[in-house]
Amino acid sequence: MSHVEEILQAIFIGLAVANFLLNIGCVLKAIELCKENLVLLNDRTLSIEKHLGQIIYKRIYATMFMACRRVSHNTNAIACGRIKSVRIKSVSLIHIAAHGNAERGEIALAPAGSTGGIPQEDDYLLKMSDISQVQVRAKLVVLSCCHSGRGQLRTEEAVGIPRAFLGPGARSVLVALWALEDRATEQLMSCFYENLVREKSASESLHEAMKWMRDNGFTEVSEWAPFILIGDNVTFTFGK
Repeated sequence: MSHVEEILQAIFIGLAVANFLLNIGCVLKAIELCKENLVLLNDRTLSIEKHLGQIIYKRIYATMFMACRRVSHNTNAIACGRIKSVRIKSVSLIHIAAHGNAERGEIALAPAGSTGGIPQEDDYLLKMSDISQVQVRAKLVVLSCCHSGRGQLRTEEAVGIPRAFLGPGARSVLVALWALEDRATEQLMSCFYENLVREKSASESLHEAMKWMRDNGFTEVSEWAPFILIGDNVTFTFGK
């Protein structure tokens, strides 16, 4: 077995373990293992097994994306008072994919438990007051929700969900200015994280994702340009 074959075998095993960890709820461990797989899958491996390497890249990104969504679900649960034990303050990247309120940008989550009737707003709506209580201090919060960049004007100052995350200590928030199209958003986010994992800054990753969208059939502005970055231009160092 060649050196490259040994590396690919180790990555396949690592990816299988990462998915197992994800399925049993060990989300952060799954993310760490995906980072290690990305380090193993270096440029030399890709140059020899380019097609296979690209397939593995996509699988690793898909696993990391699902893991980040699991982390975001835990965040949602904390903000709604459903889970109290998750250590969200130590999370550096939060991704929330949900529905957004077109007027205020508030985020609609799954209702907290069975209410036996029509759920009230407090059962499912993530509000600014909920976020303030959690004290999120992540480097980047991605709000993949329709209208998540919306807010209300109070005393000539924009107040909304992004500000609620930035106030307690989050360094940067990625938000949407209008309604999102599912397929386009999935592609844009996949490309965004692919660049972020390659240690490009958040703004550069967003720029590259938007450019890729325009070059690959998503020509409508509503498809490739709904997101803006608010706050610091953060960079992640994965696998180190």
